[in-house]
Amino acid sequence: MTANSTLRAGDGAVRPAKPFVRHLPTAARFLMGLMFFVFGLNGFLQFIPQPTTPMPEGAAAFAGALMKTGFMMPLVMGRS
Repeated sequence: MTANSTLRAGDGAVRPAKPFVRHLPTAARFLMGLMFFVFGLNGFLQFIPQPTTPMPEGAAAFAGALMKTGFMMPLVMGRS
């Protein structure tokens, strides 16, 4: 079959072949949903280990400022 090939439907009508590309948005949506599910679940169950290397100084200061607000980190992790 070529890229411009056609398929015959059961009623005898000729319709263009459906490309694989039409499944890409569904696959991307599924993978993003899986990613949000796993990392969101990690906020409750903490099954992904914490990194052993120290955080850079600027990143530690930023995370510390977010934790001092008292509402940002629970909001990010979905906790109340």
